[in-house]
Amino acid sequence: MHGVLQFRSTNDEGSFRPYRRRNAKRTKSGCLSCRVRHTKCDETKPICGGCVRNHLLCSWPNSGKTISPSPSAESDRPEQSQIVTSPRRLSPNRALSLWPRLNGRSGEQRLLQHYIERSVQRLVVRDVINNPFLAYMLPLAQQNDGFLHVVFAISASHLSYDDQQSHIVALSHYGVALRAVKYLITEYGSGYHHNPVVIVMLLLALCNFEIIDGDTNGAVMQHLLPCCALLASQNNLLDTVDEDCACFIAEQYMFLSNVNSHIGLGPIKDRNSRPTESQSLDLSPLSYRAYYRGRCSGCAYELFEMIPPIAAFAEKPAMSSPRHLDPDIIVEFHSLEQQVLLWVVPAPWDGTGPPNGPDADEIAAAIFQQMALLITLRCALNGPGVPPPPIQDQISCCSSEARRVLKTISPSSYAWGTLLWSLFHIGSCITVPEEQKDYIATFMAMENKLPVCTSMVSVLSKLWDAIGHDGGFYGPYGIKRFLAREGIKLSL
Repeated sequence: MHGVLQFRSTNDEGSFRPYRRRNAKRTKSGCLSCRVRHTKCDETKPICGGCVRNHLLCSWPNSGKTISPSPSAESDRPEQSQIVTSPRRLSPNRALSLWPRLNGRSGEQRLLQHYIERSVQRLVVRDVINNPFLAYMLPLAQQNDGFLHVVFAISASHLSYDDQQSHIVALSHYGVALRAVKYLITEYGSGYHHNPVVIVMLLLALCNFEIIDGDTNGAVMQHLLPCCALLASQNNLLDTVDEDCACFIAEQYMFLSNVNSHIGLGPIKDRNSRPTESQSLDLSPLSYRAYYRGRCSGCAYELFEMIPPIAAFAEKPAMSSPRHLDPDIIVEFHSLEQQVLLWVVPAPWDGTGPPNGPDADEIAAAIFQQMALLITLRCALNGPGVPPPPIQDQISCCSSEARRVLKTISPSSYAWGTLLWSLFHIGSCITVPEEQKDYIATFMAMENKLPVCTSMVSVLSKLWDAIGHDGGFYGPYGIKRFLAREGIKLSL
């Protein structure tokens, strides 16, 4: 999560509404945030000037009544975070016309339009009808300022790849969205009846911002832990929304958790930094149903579900040395290898999904993920350090195939967004400088790039430098050691 936030002046284009210092009224009927802070409120709705200036969540009492913190007064609390059980969908063609609150605000109109036309392409694996990041996120953003600001933050961060000034705007909106989710979690924990599905979806949206923005402080896991707690606390929580929305939530959570809980191989020193086994969620059936609708992992969802067992295998102690000759280790290795090798492009879960299934790019991205798992599995068989020639030769073979497959993916493909974990783990085993340069050039040839691309290249280049001086930084085990040394916690 970002540290000290630097915000642009609220009169700049990136802010939501200008702060009106002059002629501000002294009143007892202002917003709740101004009342708590005992400051005057100019009563500008939906967000007053004081809350804009201080980047606070602006909420209002019903009928101007003072809100009592006691449970008996829950009916008077603002219902800003409450939505209908199943979020209504909104097509991109109608989206901009339904935002009268943005009239005259060219900065926010630009951010919304960029989100609709460009940013959402990096959040799904394929172009789909009813993109869930439009169909669900935009109606939520109309009802909840936290979602509105995270949409603006994602869009501004995306724009910041070519315009650094946009990053200041992104952090400003991110700060408001972060306060919003903390506000909702605090009130939910205090017994107020905020819809937990709304909180989960806002946390997942913040995860997507962290990834796009190239966070290196482990912010994704900080969002996923309360998300996991909410999902685990109510077994039927996802039954309260329509099936498509439940699939959207489940697959996002599983993808983000599987990837970000297992960056590199080796023991986790801080077990509180990822969900424990007792907190694991059985959401697989839901994510399978999401297959032909286009989500985070597309047709490779079964491959992404192989990451946790391979990571667990890497932590399993060997009874003899060297590790790759231990009989029990060898048996488990072959079992996991078979599961990866036998993967095939899955069929639709019930044959009723839309016809726009995986294209050649999505399948190539899945094969690239398959190669990443085979490489990671062989490193787990060997243990830390550079493997001996037989294992090293197999890794080199998989790496060559992965680099070949990567070149077949169109620069305009949506599937690039699924490749960050695989790119990093395969890259950690590339030691020839010419191959490293070619690898980076292929990755950076993608269109519609995000700030995380620059972050990934920077970290990978530093890792290669470290490997050149110390073979102990080689491979996924080396990733864990290198990130710990540098104090980096990637969000992928």
